Amino acid sequence: MDLRINIGDNIKLSFDVREFHIIKYFDGEKSYSFNSIQLNILEFTNDFKPIVDDFLPCFAPIILSDYEEQILEVTTEKNRKVGYTKSFRIDLLNAIEEKEIEINSSSISKNSQTFEDFINGLIEFNVNFACGLITKSERKNSLIDSFQGFYRSMFKEEIQQREIEEKKLTDEEFFTIKWNGRPDKINDITFIWSNSKSLSSIGWVNQFMLEGIKRGIDKRTSIGFLFSGIYISKKKYGDINNCEVNLVIQISQKSYSMPSLNFNELTFDVEFWEKNRGKRVIEIKNLWQDEDFLEFLNRVIESPAW
Repeated sequence: MDLRINIGDNIKLSFDVREFHIIKYFDGEKSYSFNSIQLNILEFTNDFKPIVDDFLPCFAPIILSDYEEQILEVTTEKNRKVGYTKSFRIDLLNAIEEKEIEINSSSISKNSQTFEDFINGLIEFNVNFACGLITKSERKNSLIDSFQGFYRSMFKEEIQQREIEEKKLTDEEFFTIKWNGRPDKINDITFIWSNSKSLSSIGWVNQFMLEGIKRGIDKRTSIGFLFSGIYISKKKYGDINNCEVNLVIQISQKSYSMPSLNFNELTFDVEFWEKNRGKRVIEIKNLWQDEDFLEFLNRVIESPAW
């Protein structure tokens, strides 16, 4: 088959994106990436052997749909016609058959720089991991930051409009949403980010949230997720440091190697931060029975919303 693709042709990535699940993409699930389009990560030379295990994700995520680049090189590799752009290595035959690309599309994306910056970040963090410069978890954290930055840039106006609508909610309605979550849907695309179950292999965050909802603090505080745990505050908008007080809760190093799934057998580092007074860090077991923790939590609940 004559693919009729030449050097200098423009290739636009094409996918009808309805959902993007960031964790499943990192795990290599193909439904969230293009099957025939990989990030153009150059081969290593000088006998350097990159890390092969878990060297993912190298396939271009489907949220790069509508980005357009020029074909710089066309080669034949293992009986496949392969095209190279600045950012991608494309199996041209499969990409055309699966309608993953459009050739010389007449439409022009207004977000080219946002796409480019995002792709460069994906390639950089993958290469750094392959070279052993960063760990697997550091790469994952860096990639999540890149995805969230891309999301905020691409949908800046839509996010601002959603914030305007959320300001009409009562504190109870707003905080309940933050604890229980809701589909993060913008322009018919549902984004699924890291959740409580993915943050901890032993599920302590999920257990904490269930107990918190049972006690009703989901209607009086906001919860946020960190890579190492969670923070609780009265934050509604803006910088969390503008809150009067907040709590950061993360599992202690003493519990890293513990196989127990019982929340009450785990030890936590609890950081209580108060504006103009700094922070106080305490190691606590049996959180919900600990007087210091309950006092910290009550101080947050009674503080003004920001």
